[in-house]
Amino acid sequence: MPHNIWNTLYIREQNKIEALISVKDKIENELNSLQIKISDLETYIKENIDSIYENDSEANFSNIKNQMDMISKLSNAKTQLLNYYDEIIKKKHNLSSLIKKQKIECYRFEKMGELVKREKLLKDERKYLNEIEELAVARYNIKDKNNM
Repeated sequence: MPHNIWNTLYIREQNKIEALISVKDKIENELNSLQIKISDLETYIKENIDSIYENDSEANFSNIKNQMDMISKLSNAKTQLLNYYDEIIKKKHNLSSLIKKQKIECYRFEKMGELVKREKLLKDERKYLNEIEELAVARYNIKDKNNM
């Protein structure tokens, strides 16, 4: 019976680990998506800066101001995404730590279940050996009585 308890705890921990790994996978997908967005923003910023330099001779002040405003907005968006990216990295790190703790707990439950199972097997083996010994003693006693 105790082995079943440890086995149940082991299975419960395994399910928790699988759920945490699923969340971690979603976080990693979100990080990849954020990296792409940040890269796109960097490209747009570079394109706007290049556009200012290319049109410098023929551009009027209004166009340059509009492009500078766009660069400012893109830079602010990039900064916000980078801050959010850092938060997600921290969440991923915390989740990884939690997964490690859960795996240790799961391993402990698995080993406890194995220990209980091994002890039960040893107990059953001792009982079997005692029964054989009792039969041998009983047989020896019967032979001893017949020889008298």
